[in-house]
Amino acid sequence: MRAPVHGQGPGSVSPGPDLSVARPVWDHDVVHVGRKAAVQAVQELIESHASSRRALRENELALKRALTRVERGEDVASAITSGTPADSRKSLNDALAHLEQKRRTVRLMVFAMALDSGMSVGDLGKAWGISRQMAARYAKEARSVG
Repeated sequence: MRAPVHGQGPGSVSPGPDLSVARPVWDHDVVHVGRKAAVQAVQELIESHASSRRALRENELALKRALTRVERGEDVASAITSGTPADSRKSLNDALAHLEQKRRTVRLMVFAMALDSGMSVGDLGKAWGISRQMAARYAKEARSVG
């Protein structure tokens, strides 16, 4: 049961969080470091977006070159093997995997910071457009990582 709120009658229940299980308050320096790390993580995410766009564009151009060769009458097999499809595929897959890893890192950092500032799991789910259950999984992971 929650403690009575100051200024209310006996037996009144606080509408706020149960302070007996509240998280410790971080000092200013720790919060500042957390924000700096979050800013750095977002900058890395932005760089990963750019890298993924380059890999997508390179793959698109390789496909267009192969398609042009086929349209000019070249057989598909030689049009495909004239490029380096294995290298293109690996480069694109690596860029997208890196992007997903950076997205995950930022998502967990944002969840941890939002939870620490008092945002509910339900509100996080609404903000991110995901179910409350998925938000709860992210929150659990963010708490275990942080």
